[in-house]
Amino acid sequence: MIFRLFWDERAIWHELQTSLQKSLNEVPELRSLSVDSWGIDYVPLARTGVAARHPYCYRDPRTAGIKEQAFTIVSMKEIY
Repeated sequence: MIFRLFWDERAIWHELQTSLQKSLNEVPELRSLSVDSWGIDYVPLARTGVAARHPYCYRDPRTAGIKEQAFTIVSMKEIY
């Protein structure tokens, strides 16, 4: 059995909406919102624009050892 870690995007979306509503209730004049991301987790989209799969968590074991493999092709110094 392969163990995979995925983000629960529905729960995240729900919590974002809940937090935004709470913020608007406290500060009705709120006019902007900023979202920060590490940019390392992603969801491929189908041609229809729908998610093709759930988003993997960056801690999913599928990437174990990949960095070391990359350093055999391109040096750490060159990458960083």
